[in-house]
Amino acid sequence: MNFFAYGSLIFDEVMFAVTGQRYRCVTATLSGFARYCVSGATYPGLLLAPDDSVVGVLYTDVSLASFKRLDRFEGEYYQRRSVSVGTDHETESSAETYVFHPEFEHLLSRISWDSENFRLRHLNTFLSSYQGFNWIDSH
Repeated sequence: MNFFAYGSLIFDEVMFAVTGQRYRCVTATLSGFARYCVSGATYPGLLLAPDDSVVGVLYTDVSLASFKRLDRFEGEYYQRRSVSVGTDHETESSAETYVFHPEFEHLLSRISWDSENFRLRHLNTFLSSYQGFNWIDSH
């Protein structure tokens, strides 16, 4: 399966920390959604937004074991969903992504999330907070 990442997981080092794997990836765009900051956090959530689109990364041929780890990483605020994304090559690909669960939408700030700001200000701290965490076995 393919995986569309739009937040912290667009960074290879975060994807590797979560899955323990390196995957081939390309830039991709998801139409019909908007990406907002989660209030009080450094990561974003996706919401349906018919007139918007989100640029992210499409990881290809992601294993089921990695998806189990991604499900654990994303937690209760997100629900995994099948979507169609466009790549730089103008092709459509099916992928799994994580959309903010409607029950928790009130936690989204409606401020657009900025990947460059995250990279510069939060990436290292974000990575160190997850170091050594077992994404499969802990609850």
